[in-house]
Amino acid sequence: MATQALRTLVVEDDPDHADLLRLELARIKELSFDVAQCATCEEAIDRLNGDVFDLVFIDYWLEGQTSEVILDRIRDAGQGVPVVVTTGANDEYIAASVTRAGAHRYLRKDDMSVPLLREAIRDAMHDAQATSEEAAEVRDARERLDRLTPRELQIAHLIGEGLLSKQIAQRIGCTEGTVNLHRSHIMQKTQARSVADVVRMVLRSA
Repeated sequence: MATQALRTLVVEDDPDHADLLRLELARIKELSFDVAQCATCEEAIDRLNGDVFDLVFIDYWLEGQTSEVILDRIRDAGQGVPVVVTTGANDEYIAASVTRAGAHRYLRKDDMSVPLLREAIRDAMHDAQATSEEAAEVRDARERLDRLTPRELQIAHLIGEGLLSKQIAQRIGCTEGTVNLHRSHIMQKTQARSVADVVRMVLRSA
């Protein structure tokens, strides 16, 4: 059965390395790739803003800039595309730096063999999916909590701290009955099915 080609952007300013990556990708028989290529950070950002990609390979150094520039823009735009950063350097600091910036995998150019490429692609896509699902849960929690009044939101956060109605009433200076009324409104407005749901929303939105 034919596999739909993965729309792949290669951001690389060394033509030889770009060609090597294309050749190694073509050797992964169980996958196919529709590869686009660019050589600068700005061009990469333009391509990512104007098109949808399933996978991105970015060289760590591009015209004196590090790939964190692109990674920051991808993250700020909320794009969940899997990103593999490639580099000729064997530097643990670089690996940690690009991972913090949002790269899903880091691959040395001298390790660009089919098995390692396959593993990097698989892991990057898996991590990107998990990150996307987590981001969706955070957005959902924040949208639900945004429906609350300031007082209801305050009480929701105190519920998130594990406080009981009596304790919340003492904390904010009202009756326990008033807190219970607010709790009822919180449950209705956020469509929470239980207090545990409210706690999860508060924790995810933090």
